[in-house]
Amino acid sequence: MCRDFLQVEWNEKKAGTEGHRKFTKKTMACHQPRCPQQPNGVDCGIYLLKYVESFFMKPLTDFTLPTKCLDEWFDHSEAVAKRSELRMLVLLLKAKLKMRQPDKDK
Repeated sequence: MCRDFLQVEWNEKKAGTEGHRKFTKKTMACHQPRCPQQPNGVDCGIYLLKYVESFFMKPLTDFTLPTKCLDEWFDHSEAVAKRSELRMLVLLLKAKLKMRQPDKDK
């Protein structure tokens, strides 16, 4: 799927100026690193946020394959805690916004 996307993008944006290029298994190897997986069908957004956070807090230092450290980026309990953290942030922002707005009943 990624190769197909890259092929279309290349054909549309680069082929005219940089020539033809094929995105095949031979020219672009695929690797699926082991990383924390959501245990259900609803935590994808939370896990995405944890991946991004972990990427910046614990950046990769070794890019040799197979990638070894990603499965230890975080565990499920940290993802659960992230949901609570986001809930508290939303409630705090809501309270701050309510304090700024003039009372409409007066």
